[in-house]
Amino acid sequence: AGKLECQPRSMLEVTGDFGDGISTRYAVNEVVIQRQGAGMISVETYVNDQMVATYHGDGLIVSTPTGSTAYSLSAGGPVVAPTCACLVISPLAPHNLTMRPVVIPDTAVITLHVHTRRSDAFVTLDNRVYAVGQEATFTVKRAEQKIFLAVPHNISFYDTLRNKMMWGIDIRS
Repeated sequence: AGKLECQPRSMLEVTGDFGDGISTRYAVNEVVIQRQGAGMISVETYVNDQMVATYHGDGLIVSTPTGSTAYSLSAGGPVVAPTCACLVISPLAPHNLTMRPVVIPDTAVITLHVHTRRSDAFVTLDNRVYAVGQEATFTVKRAEQKIFLAVPHNISFYDTLRNKMMWGIDIRS
């Protein structure tokens, strides 16, 4: 039997109005601000009080390196090695096609101002869903606490990535 080792992973600390007043919640993979219904939402995004962009579209994902291979990857975000000290901001179906994912240091504080007009929005933290008001603000940063994940001792991140993504496989007949 293979041995397991515990490796520390960063988590996200998210503070904002989750429908029950201002509170703080945590996520291992990602926080997602997303529209509900047919309308577009806008997410005004700041990193350390500097404006990055206003993302118009279906929403926005902020992921940890652990979460980079989940929803963020499906939305066109990069694969990030689990030991990298960064966060990824990935737009969801942006109205402006030049909007691309941004990788930032995990020491940054991200502020998200959500604006909705014709559709409702929700915020999701690792598949826990909360309704968002028409004008809501969330602050996202690396949590002080870490989570420890058990990983196989003899299998590297890159072996797993290569095998699951079938990188290097010649599929020609």
